[in-house]
Amino acid sequence: MTFVSKLTLATALSLSAFALTADPASAQRRGQQQEQQQLEMSEDFREPAAEAQAAVEARNWDAAEAPLARAEAAADNPDEQYFAAWMRLQVATGKDDDEGVIRALDTLIASPRVPAENQAALNYERGRRAIVLDRRAEAIPFLLRARELGSTSANLPLLLASSYLENDQVSEGIAELERAIQAEEAAGRKAPEDWYSLAVAKLYGTGDRAATAGWLMRQVEAYPTIPNWRRVLILYRESNDSAGAQLGARQKIDLYRLMRASGALADERSYYEYADAAVNAGLPWEAVTVIEEGRAGGSIASNEPTFNQIYTQAQRAVRNEQALSTYERQATAAANGELAAQTGDAYLASGNDAKAIELYQLALEKGGVDTDVVNLRLGIAQARSGNETAAKQSFAQVSGTGATADIARFWTTWIDLPELAPAPASEAAAQPAATAN
Repeated sequence: MTFVSKLTLATALSLSAFALTADPASAQRRGQQQEQQQLEMSEDFREPAAEAQAAVEARNWDAAEAPLARAEAAADNPDEQYFAAWMRLQVATGKDDDEGVIRALDTLIASPRVPAENQAALNYERGRRAIVLDRRAEAIPFLLRARELGSTSANLPLLLASSYLENDQVSEGIAELERAIQAEEAAGRKAPEDWYSLAVAKLYGTGDRAATAGWLMRQVEAYPTIPNWRRVLILYRESNDSAGAQLGARQKIDLYRLMRASGALADERSYYEYADAAVNAGLPWEAVTVIEEGRAGGSIASNEPTFNQIYTQAQRAVRNEQALSTYERQATAAANGELAAQTGDAYLASGNDAKAIELYQLALEKGGVDTDVVNLRLGIAQARSGNETAAKQSFAQVSGTGATADIARFWTTWIDLPELAPAPASEAAAQPAATAN
């Protein structure tokens, strides 16, 4: 279970939740004939069993081994097998013998002498022990049977999730992980962050872009830190690449705009890709601004030749552009909203969000444009202007299940988040800025 905290999983696996209502010997001593039949034992079984039981009660596990082995060999009816298995369970537990515990549990689960109220706990423990031995496929039916019989163990969903996911049953594992998170929340606790990371990693591996995006957003909602937000956005982009649904140049820019607005644009590689995409998309104003911000913040060295080249190219392109007011007049007179949308893009890239809003609204009024794209960028301009209510309304107009809709939802998620916090000092060194994995 690579992405779940070893401590979290170890805690779940170390908690043995089963407890028999009564052991066979004490049931006899108390004469509980109405609840449990008197055990039938032969003399060949009774003598070694009594010796083994005395050692078990004294917790002398080594001393119990030889007489218990004789009792197990002599057991030839369900009562004797039940009694021997119950003692074997205690001895194997005392000696941390997982295989011995499993053999005893298998006998007890199959025994007609075990009280029905014990079966849920026995099946849970049987599944748990299989996971301890890294036999997760073997664990699944026992854990499911435990749930069916009424087990309320808080660790059951996590153990099932672990078993399913390690057995490449991703949909079943994600469903159990959801149960585990809900159980934590119902108990007034926040689920560990690595549970969300596990879901993201497994869904990422299947190429399910929509589900990956959904869990990425849930992760950052639960753990809203700047490094986490940055990883979420980068991993989202990479998940599209791996699914063969690469973001277009303008979509990448819209995602970089979100990283920039949220303070998550921090490493040289991201600044380079952002500036390069802006220049190639015909938005040189944005490339100039991004590089200047990166230099001012120390993320870009002032004499870095690659950035110098892009910066010079972008400045030249800005000088060669005619005034955006000219395009604005032409857009107003145009028959449809295409030029208005393009001019809105230019104003957005130049940082004039108020003008961008005007032109995007004009584009929507005139029509003939991709309304999803225009509403996305209208929402971006509104969000950057501080009008979050209007921005969320614009983002809500973006329909469909593609990348444009995902990016709109990311912007909405960011608006709804509390202020993003930096990484805790204890985690900062362990969280690389330039990669999501």
